[in-house]
Amino acid sequence: MINYRKALELKSLGLSINSIAGLLGCKWDTVQRAFCRMENVWGDLEAVPPDLTSLQIADMVLSKTRFSVDDGFLQPDWEQEEEENSTETLLS
Repeated sequence: MINYRKALELKSLGLSINSIAGLLGCKWDTVQRAFCRMENVWGDLEAVPPDLTSLQIADMVLSKTRFSVDDGFLQPDWEQEEEENSTETLLS
């Protein structure tokens, strides 16, 4: 997992995304996605509260994507469908 607090600190010093990625030992794409997620939550990187730890920031930025479920991808309830089919068969 990326150290969000350290990434923000390095960004405030004016380092590029590639430099930050090199210092944190991750890909530049990971840093870019982290910054985009923080901007989605707080609107701007400077608006991230300074008292939050890296883990707290991670919980905030990942909670929406980590726990969101698209109902279109839920598995059908086969028992319910079987009951409906058996009821239709009996009524026919």
